[in-house]
Amino acid sequence: MSGQELAKLTPMQQVCETIASREFGQKLAQALPANVSLDRFRRVTLTAIQQNPELITADRGSLYNSVIRCAQDGLQPDGREAALVIFKTKGVLKAQYLPMVGGLRKVLAQHGYALTAQVVHEYDTFDYQLGDDPWLKHKPPKLGKPRGEIVGAYALVKDTQGRLIIEPEVMSRAEIEEVRRVSRAATSEYGPWVNWYAEMCRKTVARRAFKQVPLGDLDENVTELLRAADADVDFGEPDRMSLEEANLSASLAPGALMHEDGPVDVIEGEAQEALPVDEPESFEARAERAMRERAARETE
Repeated sequence: MSGQELAKLTPMQQVCETIASREFGQKLAQALPANVSLDRFRRVTLTAIQQNPELITADRGSLYNSVIRCAQDGLQPDGREAALVIFKTKGVLKAQYLPMVGGLRKVLAQHGYALTAQVVHEYDTFDYQLGDDPWLKHKPPKLGKPRGEIVGAYALVKDTQGRLIIEPEVMSRAEIEEVRRVSRAATSEYGPWVNWYAEMCRKTVARRAFKQVPLGDLDENVTELLRAADADVDFGEPDRMSLEEANLSASLAPGALMHEDGPVDVIEGEAQEALPVDEPESFEARAERAMRERAARETE
């Protein structure tokens, strides 16, 4: 698609067409690990952007670079493994890719380890031991019974035999609040500490456990993933396009790829409900149709 043709599109259409283009696809193919499908990664990315249309209000270069960075780590920006979020730096809105608990879990699984991260409430039964014979026991009340306030969180990493690889990583609420205190997004109404406190507790303790797992000589990608997981950002309200305008752009995007279920486990950005879908066909059918239409346009 020529520059003049691209300029006639809505902002959302421009972003979608750029990501679906052959040129951008080549960059993604070079970045993605061999075990991650280009078509699936691109479909997930388009869905993530259209479900959180405020992303198109950010600096375009930062958005495209974040997508490529996510591809390099082999994570899907689906809200489980990773997320694309907006932050403000020096008054400029930018997009950033952030690994999620699911992304850390995926990396450890590739090394044969299983990561579990949970929050502990005041009415839970909880006990643990560190040292030469570490163990941890956690039992919530029966379903339907109140659990009370969050008092802490923990993470466990086990091998394929179910054996602990490291001591249980346990943090009290006071310790978690110390992490929150130094965060620039600690009290931001757009930030995860306000909107997804429990998930931030899980991520905080999971990140600490991740760093202790003996992965040997970390390759560059894993090292960069750790840095990205440590990223701390200021979340700002988008001011270049209203949410209504962004949603309208999303609804007008060619071959819109809306996921009926909406985002899951998004803890680093504002969760957005999936936009209404009028077409009766399934999500996968719409995705395949959209990719065929784009491929046809590129070969014309």
